[in-house]
Amino acid sequence: MVKQSTQFTINFLPFEEVGFIQYSGTVSGRDVDKNQMYAQPWRMERNGFPLLERAYLAYECQVHQIVPTGDHDWVIGDIEGCHYKEEKFLENGLPNFENLNIPLYLGRSSYTGLDKEVEIREVNAPLSFKKS
Repeated sequence: MVKQSTQFTINFLPFEEVGFIQYSGTVSGRDVDKNQMYAQPWRMERNGFPLLERAYLAYECQVHQIVPTGDHDWVIGDIEGCHYKEEKFLENGLPNFENLNIPLYLGRSSYTGLDKEVEIREVNAPLSFKKS
């Protein structure tokens, strides 16, 4: 699909959508209509990019390069547009974990969420890896 259209969207969904995330990552869109199975509400932007309504962040991308890597293709894109839900982010652009639970894939079909319980540590000094 991406090869034919030369554009694609990257939708970032919250932890509550891990069922759809897992399903989308394991089933080919060539074989089944993924949206019909999970009934994800979406809208088409005027430039033809599909955006999932439940996404807290979405990038509109143009294909820059497609690299075959065995049974998959690695798609490299240029970000042309960005959509985000303001209430999900702080003024400094970092996630607002009071309003957002970000899924983190652990492997073996397992996920955890980054939410208000996550420890945030700001590191201002660069680390030195030089041995004395």
